[in-house]
Amino acid sequence: MRNSHMIPRRIGAILKRYMVARELSVREAARFLGTNATKLDRYLKGENQKVEPGLIIGWLHMLGAPEEVVREAEAMAVQTRSRTTTGWESSLPEWFSPFVGLESVATAIDSYQPEALPGMLQTREYAEAMAEASVLQSAEDAQASIEIRLARQEVLERQEGRPSMRYVLTEQCLRVIGQYDFCDAQIRRLHEINEIDRVSVHVVPTSAGLHASAGGPFTIMTFDDTPDPDTVYLESQNGARYESAPKLVAGYRRLLTATLEVVDPLERSPWMSKWRKSTRSNPQGDCVEFRSANGSFLVRDSKLGESSPVLGIDSSSFTAMLDNLKRRLTTEG
Repeated sequence: MRNSHMIPRRIGAILKRYMVARELSVREAARFLGTNATKLDRYLKGENQKVEPGLIIGWLHMLGAPEEVVREAEAMAVQTRSRTTTGWESSLPEWFSPFVGLESVATAIDSYQPEALPGMLQTREYAEAMAEASVLQSAEDAQASIEIRLARQEVLERQEGRPSMRYVLTEQCLRVIGQYDFCDAQIRRLHEINEIDRVSVHVVPTSAGLHASAGGPFTIMTFDDTPDPDTVYLESQNGARYESAPKLVAGYRRLLTATLEVVDPLERSPWMSKWRKSTRSNPQGDCVEFRSANGSFLVRDSKLGESSPVLGIDSSSFTAMLDNLKRRLTTEG
C-alpha cells in the first residue's frame, strides 16, 4: 500500500459509513448522488489519489453527515490536492507505511505490548527516550520517528471514524516509566486516553505469570468499512510482517481473548494505584505524592504519609494544576 492512498481511503470509509446508515448499495447510492457506480466505487476504495473537495462536500451533505464530519472530510480532500506531503508522512519507513495506512481506516485495533508503550499512548518525552535508547537509527531518523508517533495520535481526536481501540500492556511497561522524570506526565496521559470514548487500556499484572500472549507483541486490525482483510501486524526491531490468513488472525484473537481474562483495567492496576512521590521531591523526600484511583487522582503530603489528609481531584483538574505549577516554576526559575 502506498502512503498516497491513506487519506483517500479514510474519505472512502466515511462515505461508506453514511451509505450503510441509509442502507444504500453502491448502485443505489450512485443514483441517489447523481453519479455512476464505477466512479463512486473508486472513491469508496480510495483509488483516486486526488479527491475533489466540492464533490465530497455535496455527497456527504446528501447522505446526511453532520457538518463537522463534512468539514473534516473537506480538509482531507484539500490535502490530497497538495503536491507535497507532510514531513512525517515522507519520513515513514517502507515497512511501517502500510501499518499507518491500515490504522487510519480500521474500525477496531487491538494491541498487546509487553515491553514498551505503543506509539499511540506515548508523550513526547517518552518518545524521545525511546529514540535515544535506539542504536539502529540515525539522529535524523530518530527525530522523524518521534514526529511520526505524535502525528499518528490525531486519530484520538477524530470526531468521526475513530476506531475502537483496546491496548493491553504488561505491568513491566509501567514500571519502566517510574524511573524517568516524565513519569507523572506519562501516567496522566494514559489516564486521559483511557477516558476517550471507544478507547481502553488494560494491564497484565506481574502476578499473572506466564500468560497466553507472553510470546511477543502483536496488533490486530479489523476492517468493516473497507475491502481490507482483517490483519495481524507483527513488528521487530528492524521490520514487520503483515498476516491476513483467516486462520492465523483467528489464532491471535484467541490469544487476545485469553489474555483479557487476566488483565486489570488501567485505573485498577496495582502499580498505577501505588503512592508515588513527585519527581521534583527534594533529597529528603519532602514533597507531595499521588496515586490514581478510578480515573481520578489522590494527593497527600509525603512527610505525613498515612497520617496526611488526602485531596481527591479529577484527571483534567490534576493536569491543569500541574501545568500551572510548571509555569510558575519556569517563571520563578
